[in-house]
Amino acid sequence: MAAGLISFSAGLRSGLRLGARELETLQLMRLKSLITHAYENVSYYRKLFDSVGFAPRHLKRLSDLEAIPVTSRQTLQKVPYTEMVARGSDPARLRKSQTSGSTGVPLHIYKTRRESRTRQLLTLRAFIHNGLRWNDRVLTLSHSATTPVERGKFAHRLFLGRSNVSFFEEPEKQLLRFLKIRPTVIYGYTASVAMLADVILKGGTNGIPLSLVATSSEDLLPGYRKAIQRAFGVEPLDIYNCTELGDIAWQCRQRSGFHINADWLRVELLRYNRPVAPGEIGEVVVTSLYRFAMPLIRYSPGDFATSAESPRVCGLRLPLLERLEGRTQTLSPLPSGRYSIAFSRIMSQFPEIARYQIVQQALDHFVVSIVFSSESSRELLNQIAQALGSKLGTDVRVEARAVEPTQLIGGPGKFRPVIPIAPLELGRIQ
Repeated sequence: MAAGLISFSAGLRSGLRLGARELETLQLMRLKSLITHAYENVSYYRKLFDSVGFAPRHLKRLSDLEAIPVTSRQTLQKVPYTEMVARGSDPARLRKSQTSGSTGVPLHIYKTRRESRTRQLLTLRAFIHNGLRWNDRVLTLSHSATTPVERGKFAHRLFLGRSNVSFFEEPEKQLLRFLKIRPTVIYGYTASVAMLADVILKGGTNGIPLSLVATSSEDLLPGYRKAIQRAFGVEPLDIYNCTELGDIAWQCRQRSGFHINADWLRVELLRYNRPVAPGEIGEVVVTSLYRFAMPLIRYSPGDFATSAESPRVCGLRLPLLERLEGRTQTLSPLPSGRYSIAFSRIMSQFPEIARYQIVQQALDHFVVSIVFSSESSRELLNQIAQALGSKLGTDVRVEARAVEPTQLIGGPGKFRPVIPIAPLELGRIQ
């Protein structure tokens, strides 16, 4: 841990102040190393580069990266992991994680311990810049198991004093654990944090002040923001991230725009495979400059963003995204007056699922449309319906059906894996 913090202080922090030309020089140096490694050691990228006549020696400017085709999440889902993991890497020794399937397409990701640590330190950098203190008590809200309160202390990992509460817990239980832990910082999925804030407000209290609240993975809707502000007394810090890439961009204290982690990521905004002009919306395409075990080169997580037309006066020199588009709301109301956000984690438990979409027909009725990667069975459909039903409650009916990709509901923007019956308005005391 000490070595990681020293590396953070010496390297990651200095990256906040690099000018545009210095960032481009650094990106090009790291890109050359990554591209050469991928071509020589990763079967998928060797085939991809060869298909367009691209070789590592052709990378002389950052714009030369545009010769490489964009890879989507749907594409990688069809590629065997043996073709994505670098030669010489033992999958058994790598850290394996799975995307939540928040876009309807789960994906397995492999990384080394060092790559995991770099990702964590990028999060820590954003937190420290936004006021995190060494003695803060950090509570995370995630799919991971709840840390037993009986321990009387936090697990000492990345943050000093960190504990977790599973968002699978009932909201009232989450609140009880929150009150026992008394954190000074909260970090979690946007809907998870907003849901806890709403429970506090409905209890009739004036809120519980915190020093920092951070949200990620979903749109920070106006209702979510209002509930968080009223419950915790702070303007939430929004972080743009995804499981595959970690933190892509984050807000500074001004909470205006998202600073890209450009010293460790190359981010492009494209329309019709061409860079967009400042102020225009484009598809987010990312190349991770520190991922070598399973490289992600010109990878599209399925999001859209608008580039900033002018720099901010906050002092940071990292490039900016003006707005994020397409991170969809997945919070659905239930008959009991509660709401659910746990769909993606439940669906990701079934490796047979290639793609899914959950449509809420009524408060007590959900229809799950599933595209299977292999042959399905009625028994498997029943298992999926039961898994969802067990989380949604006995008063909710769940139907699961196998469909073709063309039968899923599309529309403009990012694909919506969960379509609630109506958007929820949080932040109102009931």
